Amino acid sequence: MLNLLTAVHERLGENGGTLRVLCDAAEENLRLDILATVDPESPPLAPPDMEYERSLAVAAALLDSSGASLEERPDGVTVRLPRQSAP
Repeated sequence: MLNLLTAVHERLGENGGTLRVLCDAAEENLRLDILATVDPESPPLAPPDMEYERSLAVAAALLDSSGASLEERPDGVTVRLPRQSAP
């Protein structure tokens, strides 16, 4: 997750805004949103570059074995983690 937090934060630039992490527990999965909120006085969010795309690809590969999925959004990423059944 640190890789994703860092990648989304880098798109904000120096003092460019706020990194938000939201968590929503649904019946079938846990949804984690990592979002960049740009300050009104700052330049717009930087477009995804090759390093950003590579970070997302690495994170997706690491998450895949757990059944989790990664969705790219214009302002960040969403990770969906399957809920584990109680034994």
